[in-house]
Amino acid sequence: MKFVGVLEDLAFKMVSHSRFLGIRERVIEARAIAVARGAAPAARNADVVIAAWQSAKEPFAASDAVRVLNYPLAHHEYCATILKEEMERVPAFAATMNSHSWPSVTTDRMNEEIETADRIVVGSHFAAESFPKTIGRDKFIISPYGHNNSLFRRPDSTPVNGRDLLHIVFVGQLTQRKGIYYFLETAKKLKGKARFTAIGAPVGTVEPLAKYQDVVTFVPFATSSVVAETLRTADIMLFPTLAEGMPISVLEAMACGVVPLTTMRGPGEIVEDGVNGFLFQPNDVEGFVSKIEELDRQRDQLAWMGTSASKFASAFTWKRFAEVIKVELEHA
Repeated sequence: MKFVGVLEDLAFKMVSHSRFLGIRERVIEARAIAVARGAAPAARNADVVIAAWQSAKEPFAASDAVRVLNYPLAHHEYCATILKEEMERVPAFAATMNSHSWPSVTTDRMNEEIETADRIVVGSHFAAESFPKTIGRDKFIISPYGHNNSLFRRPDSTPVNGRDLLHIVFVGQLTQRKGIYYFLETAKKLKGKARFTAIGAPVGTVEPLAKYQDVVTFVPFATSSVVAETLRTADIMLFPTLAEGMPISVLEAMACGVVPLTTMRGPGEIVEDGVNGFLFQPNDVEGFVSKIEELDRQRDQLAWMGTSASKFASAFTWKRFAEVIKVELEHA
């Protein structure tokens, strides 16, 4: 069986994750068309075409193969609805929002890709359920993502009981889609009681972040190795995201023995509440504060849950991700 894959363009990722959001819409359109047109000839003789969202239209049209769409986020219409509501709820961080307002040329493309796909790969049940009910649930392949388990691994020793202050981390774009405001507010309420680090590039503007510089250490750019090293010094990952497919950063943190405090909106696929982490509503700052204070008092429980998280995450590799898709396609 011959597979053809259509990957995202790395240059697009660099621009879309930067502060240059004014040109983002044009880059999205140009990137999608260029990648898709370039891949279309290779798709003609394939048995299976697996293409990333926004890059699938032309390869799908060029082939009679099984068309598999990789959709990495909750459905775009769902995201638009809940994220625009969030912008009204927290206007000070509205300028940091992303994935809420796509140009019509892009949403038309995504809708066509969804319609023509034979199967849609998503990373969580949450992502699948965010799609319109008119799309049959048998169209989805739910396969949680993998991680680099040779890089993201538990430290040789876990000195949580010997630390004066717990280390709380956030890893991801500093956008309100990922709940950065709720992370920062939690840090402010726990000033002096825990150490907070946010790793990730700002989205839109850095202005709302400025007043939290005395309670959070910001690391705007970091290699994967630096992220892994930082995670191995952390105790808790606070990730109050509003919408994901399945965030790899949470999986990487768990692999390093870090206990996640996060939400059902994507991370719930890998976090079992009270076993290898804790699940909250995104805006439950008081709940985050209370749980961190509780875990600070119960360091043995925190250490045990870190071990549980690490063992659980070790099973999620990219090989496993691919095998799930392969098995689904072979038995379709």
